[in-house]
Amino acid sequence: MVDPIRIAGVVAALSVTSDLARGHPPGEAMRACLLATELGRELNVPLRIASLVHGELTEALNRGWAERDSRIFMLLQEERAGVNIAVPADKIQEALARG
Repeated sequence: MVDPIRIAGVVAALSVTSDLARGHPPGEAMRACLLATELGRELNVPLRIASLVHGELTEALNRGWAERDSRIFMLLQEERAGVNIAVPADKIQEALARG
């Protein structure tokens, strides 16, 4: 049996890092990912996507991107695909203004 307090801690860690737009550092996302995968192993619940995210975050941190926004690991996929996905800041502001 898993301690409910521990589950609450994992849920809290995941909720802190779930809003990637807030600019959390990759280390916080890594911590949440590790807590979730550890709990999944204890409960025999496979979390394959979390394991993939963990690998991407690890690579981003190994590249020295620890001080950047947690979304930085998405740049790895852009590099693999050979594309640059970018939206000009003014277009983002226009979309936000429209709601």
